[in-house]
Amino acid sequence: MCLEMARSLSAHLRSIPRRGRVFALLGAVALLVSACGQGNVSIKRVATGLENPRGVGVMPDGRLVIVEAGNGIDTGDVTLETGRVSVLEDLNADGDYDDEGEITPMLTQLPSYNTLTTFGTGHDEVGGTGDVVVLDDGSMYFTRDDPSEGYAADGSSSGVNVVPRTPADTHDFQAV
Repeated sequence: MCLEMARSLSAHLRSIPRRGRVFALLGAVALLVSACGQGNVSIKRVATGLENPRGVGVMPDGRLVIVEAGNGIDTGDVTLETGRVSVLEDLNADGDYDDEGEITPMLTQLPSYNTLTTFGTGHDEVGGTGDVVVLDDGSMYFTRDDPSEGYAADGSSSGVNVVPRTPADTHDFQAV
């Protein structure tokens, strides 16, 4: 039963637009673990309008931090960059983050790139701001992949940065 469910979920995930795959994959893993183990799980979309989400963290007060790579379009103008780090808070307790004021950008205009146009890989994949980790004291670290700093022969980036942040209050973050 679990193998058939995994195959069905895999086929379904391929039909989801690239933007929604991260959260859909998390839900699929939870569903598989639940179905093949104990308990019941339901999958529900909790946020829309995100631009290539790459990481999610939970702050000590329960708010979410979402890291988005952006659209991958290199405009040459930093003011048009679309990568961002945002705080999501369910202000009206309706179970989603789609209502006005529930997504608050902390950092914006973070650079992103598309491997198809940057490297000619034949794969349409956006890179830039990536994983996020939130510590118990509220300190946050996220990665930023910068292809302008070069790649090693094995394809790994020599330009991956870990950027520490810490909350100054409920929504503002400052470099550590």
